[in-house]
Amino acid sequence: MPDSDHSTTSDSYEFYDDPLYLSSSDQPASLLTPVLFDGTNFLSWKQDVLMALAAKNKEGFVNGVLVKPSATDKKYHQFIRCDLMVLKWILNSMDKSIRETLKYIRTAKALWDEIMERYGQSNFIEIYQLNQDLNSLTQSNSSLIEYYSKVKNIWETLDSLDPVPDCTCGKLATCTCTLIKRIHARDQQNKLIKFLMGLNSSYDTVRTQILSMDTLPTISKVLGLLQKVEKHKQLTDIVEHVTDATAYASYRPTDVVNQNTDA
Repeated sequence: MPDSDHSTTSDSYEFYDDPLYLSSSDQPASLLTPVLFDGTNFLSWKQDVLMALAAKNKEGFVNGVLVKPSATDKKYHQFIRCDLMVLKWILNSMDKSIRETLKYIRTAKALWDEIMERYGQSNFIEIYQLNQDLNSLTQSNSSLIEYYSKVKNIWETLDSLDPVPDCTCGKLATCTCTLIKRIHARDQQNKLIKFLMGLNSSYDTVRTQILSMDTLPTISKVLGLLQKVEKHKQLTDIVEHVTDATAYASYRPTDVVNQNTDA
């Protein structure tokens, strides 16, 4: 780990993996997100803050992964400086009226925990309503991409309200049973099935083919496949429409009159 002068003046890539590294662009007055938290935009603000911290390799200061060293540890003061920097970034990214009620908290983890306790408790009524909306949602008159966008929006909101718990003990890093991968695969499988359930009957054939596969494809691949089917159906409808229009245009009522006269 470089000394404090080096850590604030050098942008060498060799230091980027160290969460205690601060670059010359890391300043106390910086904001993590341009849209301040005003008490009503918690979910989007939380996501933006966590992404910004992850980009700076500083998410460990709020999720409990990083533990403050003992006062005798040579990295103690570096940890304190970084922790206070993260604390300021989060406070700067909040509306003044909210920031004033939190300004006496002295660690980033304590600040984040307080914010989560105030605003991040799972809203079971909202979770219930979202699941109810998801279960009743069908494609109906929507295009394929419109239907997918509606379903995806509910999924993302539910994931924000009730995310999969993070591992904070560090044991998951040495796990060899691919637990996280299997949990993610099951989640994607359940989402794919729900998405397929809401499709219109015009997709029955391709839906049956997908569900008959030994291994279900990803949602992205299924969406691509269904879009091809949708485009083919649109082209077929256009051809049929043109054919009908051509047949109608070539039809002359006088032909019927002449036929009757000849008879």
